Amino acid sequence: MIENICREYIRGDVKVYGKDVPLQIAETIRGVRKVFEEKYPNPVRVVSVGVPLDEILNDVNNEKWEKVSIEFCGGTHVAKTGDINELVIVSEEAIAKGIRRIFAITGVDAEEACRLANDFDARLTKVEKMPFSPEKMIHAAALKTENEKDLKGQIPAVRRSKFTARIRAIELEGRKGKGG
Repeated sequence: MIENICREYIRGDVKVYGKDVPLQIAETIRGVRKVFEEKYPNPVRVVSVGVPLDEILNDVNNEKWEKVSIEFCGGTHVAKTGDINELVIVSEEAIAKGIRRIFAITGVDAEEACRLANDFDARLTKVEKMPFSPEKMIHAAALKTENEKDLKGQIPAVRRSKFTARIRAIELEGRKGKGG
C-alpha cells in the first residue's frame, strides 16, 4: 500500500536532496517522476529522497533509481522526511489507461483527516449497534450522504471505502426488513 511505503520513509526521517540539473540530463534519470503535460524550466530542480543527487547523476541509467523517490520539483520542500509527520491518501483517480493520480495530505491536515474519520467511525458504529428500525435507516442514509459527499477528499480514502461497505451492510439489513 502506497500510504505504508510513504509512512516508512517518514518514520525513517530520511534526508531529502535537491539540486538544479540541466533539463536534458534530468529527463534521462531512470525512474524520475514528473507531472504529465507540465513544462519545466532549464535547469530543473530535481529532488530525491535518501540518495544524493550527485550519486544519481553519476549513473542516471541505474535500475535501482526506479525504487527511489526522484522527482522534478513540485514546490514542496522538507529537509528530511520526518518533517512531514503524517501522510494520508484522500483520493485517487484515473488519468490515463493504467495510470492513477493520487492526492495526499500531510502534517496537521493529515492528522485532522484522521480525527474526522475517527469521529465518523464512532457515529457509524453507534448506528450499526442500533436495533433495526426506520430510525436506524434514516441515520444510515444521512451517514451515507456525508461519506459520499461531505467527507470525499477530507478523510483517508481507504477508511472512506470501508465506511461505504459498512453502510451498505446496514442498507442490506433494511432491504431484508429485519434486524441482525
